[in-house]
Amino acid sequence: MKNIGFLVPKVHNKGGVARVSSIITDELYKLKRFNKIVIIGYTEGDKEGYKWNNNLTYYKLFEKQIPLTKSIVPGTIKLRKILKKEKLDILISCDSNLSLLGLSSVFLKKTRLLYWDHMNFFENSTHKFKKESKYLMSKFADVVVVLTKKDQETWQKYTSARSVFQIYNPVSHKNELEINYNAKTNKIISVGRLSYQKNFESIPKIAYQLKSMRVNFEWHIYGSGPKEKLIEEEINKYEVADVVKLKGHHTNIKSIYMKYSIMAMTSRYEGFPMVLLEALESKLPAISYDINTGPNEIILDKTNGFLVREGDICAYADRLKLMLLDNVLMEKFSNATGDSLKKFNKKDIIDKWVRILSTM
Repeated sequence: MKNIGFLVPKVHNKGGVARVSSIITDELYKLKRFNKIVIIGYTEGDKEGYKWNNNLTYYKLFEKQIPLTKSIVPGTIKLRKILKKEKLDILISCDSNLSLLGLSSVFLKKTRLLYWDHMNFFENSTHKFKKESKYLMSKFADVVVVLTKKDQETWQKYTSARSVFQIYNPVSHKNELEINYNAKTNKIISVGRLSYQKNFESIPKIAYQLKSMRVNFEWHIYGSGPKEKLIEEEINKYEVADVVKLKGHHTNIKSIYMKYSIMAMTSRYEGFPMVLLEALESKLPAISYDINTGPNEIILDKTNGFLVREGDICAYADRLKLMLLDNVLMEKFSNATGDSLKKFNKKDIIDKWVRILSTM
C-alpha cells in the first residue's frame, strides 16, 4: 500500500484548502486503502482551524510565515527529509504558492507529484507567481486535479499537462439536526474571508438599493480579513448599518445556516466555493454573480437560486427582491437543493480520489 503526503499552506487554518483537505484525508484514512497519510504544513497556522483526523502524521516546515523566496532552499531540504523518512510514494501539493516547493522536493526522487488546484486557471490575482505556477505544474506534475469541468477544459486547452482530472469538493458531512427551512426570516447570509476576492464591499450598495425598494431584510456577513474597515466605511457611506451587519468569524458556521433564508455570494473569482455547497446542504436558496468558474456548476439558475451577470448590482438587487417577496418561490428553490447535491456525493468523490492515487 502507498504512503501519501498532503502539502498544505497551514495545518490549522480557517480557509477552504484546510477544510477540504481535512475532509478528503479523513475519508481516505477510513478506507484503509493506503498505508500512511502524512500532512505537511508550510506553517502550523492558528488553533481555530478545521479539525483533522488525529490518526494522521503531521509536520510543519516553519514556525512562522516567511516569503517563499527565502524559504525555498531550507523548505526543500526539510521536505525532502520528510519524503525520505515517511517513504512517501505521492506528494499532493494543495496550493499554487507551494507548487515550486513541492516540485523541488520531489526532483530526482521516486515520489510522484500531484498538483491539486483550488482556484480557477485564470485566477484574478495580482500575484504573478500564482499564474506562472500553473504552467509550471502543467509541465512537471505527474497529475493535475482541478475542481470544475470548466477548469478541466481550460487546462487541457491551454497547457501541456499530461493528466488532468476533475473532482468536485464533497458535501462535508450529513447534518445531525433535521433542517426546517424558513423562507420568512428575510435574513441573508454571506460567508468568507473579508478580502478583495470575496467583494463584500459591494454588499452595502446592493443593500441600499433593496432598502430603496422598501424590502424588509437583514444581511449578515460572517468572516474576518483585511477589507473589514473598507466594508464598514461602505456600510456607513450607504447608511445601511441597520440592515447590514458584520458578524465576525464563526467557528461552526454550518450550525447557524438554518437561521437564514438566502445565501448570497458576491465573489470576483472562485475555484469551487464551498459556502454555496454548504448552503444547498442546509436547504438555502443561493444567489451569486456568474463568474468564470464555480457558481454555475452549483447554482442552477431559476431552479435552486439565481445567477447574475458579473458586476451587475442592479440585477443582483432585483433578484434578491424577487426572492424576499415571494415565499413560494423560495420554498421551491429550497426543495430543489436535494437534487442539486447528488453530484457532490462524498462517496463518489472519494472513489475518484482512490482511483487516481492507486494508479499513480
